[in-house]
Amino acid sequence: MNKFIHIAYLTQAKEFLIIFNVVNEKFPRLTEKTNIKYFLLFHSIELTLKSFLIYKKFTDDILKNTIGHDLEKAPDNCRQKGLESIFKIEAQFEAEVKHMNQYYKSKQFEYPFIGSKVYVEHANFVKPLEDLINRLNSEYRKTFRK
Repeated sequence: MNKFIHIAYLTQAKEFLIIFNVVNEKFPRLTEKTNIKYFLLFHSIELTLKSFLIYKKFTDDILKNTIGHDLEKAPDNCRQKGLESIFKIEAQFEAEVKHMNQYYKSKQFEYPFIGSKVYVEHANFVKPLEDLINRLNSEYRKTFRK
């Protein structure tokens, strides 16, 4: 595995978050509960957490077989690998991610789904995700200085 692939994951996570912000700003008539907005946010969360796990030497096979697209497992694995020494994931953010994960991991944000969902306002995810991305970006830059 490329020794800088964690940076590529984080870069793509930033891109998904940027696109979310553009869609949110440019198309305000899209409802709060638009699946595409949640997909952009949650894919950014997934890539961000996986970037850290790759940084901590998780392989593709471990990511696929242990975590997959399950955002309940990723924060626990990140914590076990020392994320909290770099960034503390707030309990409310983690609880809301875990709640929305039921829809994300079953691809209900990507494909049409008939049924009801109990949404958490997407604004609750943006600032903590931006903070996490920025903190990891700073941590990864240290790699280049060594």
